Formats: sequence, structure tokens, C-alpha cells
Amino acid sequence: MFMPYLKQHNEKIEIQLNEVLTEAAEKLGIMFSCKSGVCGMCATTVISGEENLNPLTEQEEDLGMGDGMRLMCMCKLKKQGDVEIE
Repeated sequence: MFMPYLKQHNEKIEIQLNEVLTEAAEKLGIMFSCKSGVCGMCATTVISGEENLNPLTEQEEDLGMGDGMRLMCMCKLKKQGDVEIE
């Protein structure tokens, strides 16, 4: 299980391994359109727990992500642990 903390909503939600972060955000009522790493609208800062996520994807690298910046639609929980995002 994974508890992303969406700071702007001050809420926590549990998701399963390999679930995409946009799926967690949608459970909190935050909707996204493309979900394919093209638009960049789901860019977020990973405050802590980045080691629990999959590595940067090609789409994220193409958009210059890194140093804590990720696309929620490209992030999957790869090992059990908390991840805090903003």
C-alpha cells in the first residue's frame, strides 16, 4: 500500500503497487485529460519517497523532468512505502 499526500488538499489516499499517481488523485476528485505524458498538466514535485517510484520515463525526460519533478501519469509505486507529493 502507498499513501500519497496531496498537500493542496491536505488528504491522504492509499493505492496499490503499480497504480499510477493520477489514479490516486482522481479518487480525490482531481481529474486529468491526457494521461500519456504529453501535456505536462499533471507535473508535480515529489517531496519525499521518490525511491519508491519507478524511474523517470522517456516522456518525463523529454519534458525536462527530474530533480524531484515528475509527471503523475507516468509515476507508479514500485515498492511499498509512503510518497509525499505537492
